[in-house]
Amino acid sequence: MQYWEVKEDQRVAAPVPGQGVQQVVPSETKFPLGDPNWDINDANHRTHLIDLKEMILEGIRRAVPQSTNLTKAFEVNQMKEESPGDFIQRIRDHLTKYSGVAPDSPAFDNLLKMQFVTKAWPDIQKKLQKMNWQDAAIIDLIEDEEQIDPMVWADGKMPFHLYVTISSQTAVGVLAQKRGRYQPVAYLSRTLEPVVRAWPTCIQVVAAAAELVVESRKLTFGGALIVHSPHQISTVLTGAASTWMTDGRLTHYETVLRTSPDITLGTDRNLNPAEFLIGERKEWEPDEHDCLGTIQLMAKVREDLSETPLTMGERWYIDGSSYVKEGKRKSGYAVVKEDGEVIESGALPANWSAQKSEIMALTRALELARGLEVTIWTDSRYAWGVVHTFGRTWRDRGRGILAQRPPLLEQQHSFQPGDLVLIKTWKAEKLSPGWDGPFRVLLITESAVRTREYGWTHYHRVKRAPPERWTAIPSLDDPLKIRITKSGTGNQGRTVRQ
Repeated sequence: MQYWEVKEDQRVAAPVPGQGVQQVVPSETKFPLGDPNWDINDANHRTHLIDLKEMILEGIRRAVPQSTNLTKAFEVNQMKEESPGDFIQRIRDHLTKYSGVAPDSPAFDNLLKMQFVTKAWPDIQKKLQKMNWQDAAIIDLIEDEEQIDPMVWADGKMPFHLYVTISSQTAVGVLAQKRGRYQPVAYLSRTLEPVVRAWPTCIQVVAAAAELVVESRKLTFGGALIVHSPHQISTVLTGAASTWMTDGRLTHYETVLRTSPDITLGTDRNLNPAEFLIGERKEWEPDEHDCLGTIQLMAKVREDLSETPLTMGERWYIDGSSYVKEGKRKSGYAVVKEDGEVIESGALPANWSAQKSEIMALTRALELARGLEVTIWTDSRYAWGVVHTFGRTWRDRGRGILAQRPPLLEQQHSFQPGDLVLIKTWKAEKLSPGWDGPFRVLLITESAVRTREYGWTHYHRVKRAPPERWTAIPSLDDPLKIRITKSGTGNQGRTVRQ
C-alpha cells in the first residue's frame, strides 16, 4: 500500500498535458480488505487487478531478505580493455547481488556513483595526462574526439541509411544518418551461410541485405530505413530469386525487405561507404549493370543457351522415369521428335531415380543433337534447373576440388552370379594378405560382388577360384585300390587336399 501511495503521488505531481487535474486513487480501492466483486470483463476492474498484482509482487520483492557481502560488492576492478559502460554495468550487478540495498533506491544510486568514480578514476587520470592541456585549443580537442570515435548516437526521428555490400563470403554494411553530412551509427557484418555462398553475387546481396536489416532493427527502433546497394534487390526478389532458393527462404527475405512500410530499397552506384570496410573499391566493377542479365550469364553453361524456343530447327521431347511394376523397379528414358518418332530410348539400372533418369535423357538428347539447331522440351524442373541454374556452379565447384570422373555406366568386372571366387583377407599375426574361399557369387553391381559369407565386396579384392582338380593315386598295398583327391586353394594360399 505504501508503494501505491508513493506511485500515486508521483503521478499527480507530474500531470499529463491536456488531461486536467489528476485525482489521487486511495490505496484501499486498489487493495481492498474484502471481496471487491471485480469483473474481468470490465475495463476499470481489469486495471484494478493489474495494479493489485504489481503491489503484491513489489511487496514480495521488498520482503525477501537479500544477502549482504560487502567484500564481494566492492571487490570489482576495471579490466585493462574494458569500456566504462561495461565496467559500470559490472559494478551495478555486484551491488545488486551482494550489497543488500534495493536497486531502485537513492542509496543504491549514490553507492553506484561512488564505486564507479573511485575505481575508474586512475584510468581516467592516466588518459587525461596524455593530453597537453596547456597548448591544446578547444578546436583541437573536438578534432581529437572525432578521430577517436566518428560514430554518433542514433536519432529515431531521422531516417537511417544502410549501405550494403559483400566481400569474401561476408555481408558488410554501414548504418548512417544524415546530419549535415552522413555520419555512421554502426558498422555491421555477418558471415553468409554456405547455401548462400553458392549463389550469384546479385542474389547473395539479397540475403546480405536481409541479414543486415535484421541487425539494424536493433538500433533504429522502428525508424525509417533506406537500404542502398549497387544491386537491384527488389528486381532480383521478383524475378530470379525463386529459381535459386526455397519458398520458405524467399518468403523470409520478402517479409524482411518488402512488406515493412518503413523500409525503402534503393539502387545506388555512387560511393558506397561499406566498400571501404573491405579495402579499396574494385575498379573493374561497372557503374551500372543489369542484375537479371548478370545472373543468367553467370548461370549459363554455354552462351548460346536460351530459354526462348528457337524459330528454326527441330523440336525434341525428353522424359525419364522410375516406377515399380509387379514388385520390380524399372527405370528408363526416351528422346522423341515432335511427330512422335522415337529417336532413342532405353532401359537404365533399376536403382536409378526419376531425376537421374531425366538427366540421362537430357544428356543423350544433347549428344544426339550435336551440330543441329534443336529446341528440347522437358517437364522436369530438376533437369531444367541443372542446365539453366546449377550446372555452371557445379562445374566451377569441381575445378580445383577434385577430378570429375564419369559415372560407372559400364560394368568394371566380369564376375557373374554363380561363379566361384576367392576374397582377399589379412592375417592378423603378420598383417600379410591371404585368400579365403572359394565362395559362390550371389549378386553383382558395376563395381562389387556379393557372397553369403562376406556380403558386398569391391571387385579389387576378388579373383576367380582356380578350377577343381581331381587326382587318382594308386595304393601301394593293394594294386586294385586307388585314392581319389580334390585340390583347390585354401585359406592360407596353399593347396588343400581332402
